[in-house]
Amino acid sequence: RTQIAPFLHHSPLVASQRLSALAGRPILLKLENLQKTGSFKARGFVHRVQEHHSRGGGGVMTFSSGNAAQGLAYAAGRLGCPAVVVMTPGANPAKVAATEGYGARVDFAQSLATIAEDAARLAEREGFTLFHPYDDGELMTGHASLGLELLEDMPAGATVVTAVGGGGMAGGLALVARAHGRPFRLVTAEPVAAARLQSALEAGAPVPCTRMSIAEGLCPPSLGHACFDLIRETASQHVLVQEEEIRGAMRALLECMKVLAEPSGATALAAALGGQIAAQGEGPLVVIVSGGNIDMERLKTLL
Repeated sequence: RTQIAPFLHHSPLVASQRLSALAGRPILLKLENLQKTGSFKARGFVHRVQEHHSRGGGGVMTFSSGNAAQGLAYAAGRLGCPAVVVMTPGANPAKVAATEGYGARVDFAQSLATIAEDAARLAEREGFTLFHPYDDGELMTGHASLGLELLEDMPAGATVVTAVGGGGMAGGLALVARAHGRPFRLVTAEPVAAARLQSALEAGAPVPCTRMSIAEGLCPPSLGHACFDLIRETASQHVLVQEEEIRGAMRALLECMKVLAEPSGATALAAALGGQIAAQGEGPLVVIVSGGNIDMERLKTLL
């Protein structure tokens, strides 16, 4: 955390009386949509690229629908490493433009199902080091800096609610919870339309999944193997939310807090507002607003 701090924000943790009233219990928001690059992903990639750069490594690469792309591009640009990102066809234009704006080259995969293989072939051909965008222990170490901020800022007895796509952030929070004697409950949430974690829990291991949601940032080819056991052993509850609940959470954030979240960034709040999270004590729900990268035309359509 000390090493990556100069490149990142300590994002705010804010209360909302209106959202608390809607949820029927106290709500605090951890605003990672205000993080560098507009999402939590910068945390893990700054650490990952720092580690790579300290060993004299060269160019770096990842594959991503958007926020990991920007995280890698930002980290590589700040640390002076060439970067390439392989994105899915039809990726959010705002995220493509932002990735290129940070200095990375963008290539496109044939499909979501082949994106990892396409990136691996390209990395081998060009001699770049490929970082998995979420199934990576060092990325989780970087993301754990978010959990350390929460330990400093949130009241005792809190329940932390996070969305899950590949599982990197949930895995980082699980690392912190375990290392500190589990001082908070961890609840995970994902869209029922694209339930990677739920499928993994039912199968006993991550399985391929091509189902999609409006929360496209939570729709990787599968849940990560590196984080699955951490999440399964540490999270106390897993919640599935509907697409309309995600839209409603986006609207609530805008109307109540003037906070702009992309669908994946609003998914944890959708779980908090849906009344499914089991109460335990009087501590608040600390909701991770994980990202805010959305173009205005798509925002209009979703709302």
